Amino acid sequence: MEVAIYVSHVDDDILGVGGLIPQMIEAGHDVHIVYVTDGLLHPPKDIDNRPKAKRAAKILGVDEMNVHFLGFPNQRFDESPLIELNKQFENLDIKPDLIITNAKTDVNQDHRMVFESAMIVGRSIDSQTRIMTCEILSSSEWNDVEFEPNFYVDISETIELKIQAMSEIDTEIEEWPHPRSEKGIRTKAQQRGMEVGMDYAEAYRIVRWFDWSERLSASVTALAQGESE
Repeated sequence: MEVAIYVSHVDDDILGVGGLIPQMIEAGHDVHIVYVTDGLLHPPKDIDNRPKAKRAAKILGVDEMNVHFLGFPNQRFDESPLIELNKQFENLDIKPDLIITNAKTDVNQDHRMVFESAMIVGRSIDSQTRIMTCEILSSSEWNDVEFEPNFYVDISETIELKIQAMSEIDTEIEEWPHPRSEKGIRTKAQQRGMEVGMDYAEAYRIVRWFDWSERLSASVTALAQGESE
């Protein structure tokens, strides 16, 4: 399966999907990380976060060739028409079976714009594309509309990789009680885990889903046959 983690900024993939990415890599899926940002922190910081993002991706198991930057300036995505984001994504020639993206309820305007773009580039016209949204600490919880997950992933065995990857993006790490502190990341994972009986979990919202599993198809067929007897 080809997966696109289609997000706004260089820490979004780690904060939202950092525990799931290593599991998808281990399962043999082809994972791409697509940042809409140019990877730069503009004045007053003037920091290039692209090398840090690539190091973090490597920790999670993603090949550097699968890390992409679309080149839009941080916190100024709205200066460009939405169609420009869509074109830049499509130019990558990725054909994802699954897109994981920012939530439309996030307080960050860049996140909301990327969600809209994901819904367009992920339209199920020529192929069926699954779409999920993830929650981003210091954005998803700060709006007046709550992020409402309907899918959870156990990250008890990959939480340390998530923390290690986030440590590479040192420009985005804050001190407790900020949500983007190490303790904040662990606390959120514990909270989501507590909700579903796990030590640590990541929460997602399924927007659209298709399942071509032969096992599922066989189960449905067997159930139908059993009911007809």
